[in-house]
Amino acid sequence: MNRRNGLLADGIPFETAARAVRESEGGRILKRTASKAVLLVPGDPFLVVSRYERGVASRFGLGVDRARRAFRAAQAIRRLGVPAAHPLFALRQGRRSWLGTSFVGPGRDLDAALRARADLGASLRELAESIARAHAAGWRLRDLRAENLLVDAEGRVRLVDFDGVSPSRAPARHARDLARLSASFPPGGPVSNGLRLRFLVRYLRARRALGRPVRRPRSFARRAAARTQALWNLWRRRGFDVGPQGVRLRPSVP
Repeated sequence: MNRRNGLLADGIPFETAARAVRESEGGRILKRTASKAVLLVPGDPFLVVSRYERGVASRFGLGVDRARRAFRAAQAIRRLGVPAAHPLFALRQGRRSWLGTSFVGPGRDLDAALRARADLGASLRELAESIARAHAAGWRLRDLRAENLLVDAEGRVRLVDFDGVSPSRAPARHARDLARLSASFPPGGPVSNGLRLRFLVRYLRARRALGRPVRRPRSFARRAAARTQALWNLWRRRGFDVGPQGVRLRPSVP
């Protein structure tokens, strides 16, 4: 690992990472939140840089470098065989930080791919088993949503957001991960109740095969389903339409 000049990387020189960060400022914005912008580097179509607007957050009086935390989390789940974008570097300068990852092309998220009737049966089974491996190893995937799961050119579903990856063996949190993924596919959309059930069964079987079975699986399934419904209700209260077309901000009435 190279930690020179605030860099954390595997085989990436500081100059390469710094150049990618500079070039990303003029790149196409793939995603933006209140605290992060995800940009495609113009000079390298295979590189994505996540710029953390508040890269070093103060938590309990300690500085938390979000890019480094995401970099290490991505490495950890990839070692478990979870299909994910390749973490290339984490760079910190002052109170800002950047995470460089490989670009997952063509860039369609899981919802768009399913709406296009892509045949993703094998990839969805792999995804369920990958989530099971992460949970069995003591990791949770809090940002497990359709928009953070991109389908690559080979049809594999890959996780591209690592901010919500954190250590946890709590069954309730694992159920919340599955509920958040399920909630990103509202009723009437491309994911039927039958597909949800098959996905959950594949997950539970994988946990059992790994020697880390979910205790009281029926209760676990009910908890995940209740949390899914609670998320839909919460989003509706916050002004979103939740229906066959997905989760969209409700247009304001003039």
